[in-house]
Amino acid sequence: ALGVLRVPITITFTFIQPTSPDAASSAPSDSMDDEAAATPTAIDQQLILLDATPLEESVSVARLSVTATAQGEVVGISLLGGGPVEAVLLLRCAELAVRKAGELTGWLRGEVDRDLERRDGIVVREGGAENER
Repeated sequence: ALGVLRVPITITFTFIQPTSPDAASSAPSDSMDDEAAATPTAIDQQLILLDATPLEESVSVARLSVTATAQGEVVGISLLGGGPVEAVLLLRCAELAVRKAGELTGWLRGEVDRDLERRDGIVVREGGAENER
């Protein structure tokens, strides 16, 4: 069996510029939590969403994709759109992406383990180039 040591996971953040000052204080429930910097400040009035819907993406000013591993490695960053994103905010998003990658990797490994237990005893034929013609 192949032992996979690193599982890169991509987390996408969508930045939305509120149209009114009150809009920043009414972030949707699936936006980033306080510890991950979702609460807009006087300096930064952008809403940041994880796993945005197509409608939310259509009004976004920027989209940041961070690919990270559970081991804390950031292996890729892509910022699309012309909207400004502060460097400190980008770093906080990268930190959250690393945490989320760890959570998702743990969940994924648990699902694979459960699947292997379910398949225990099933004989799998080795692959080959021959077929039954």
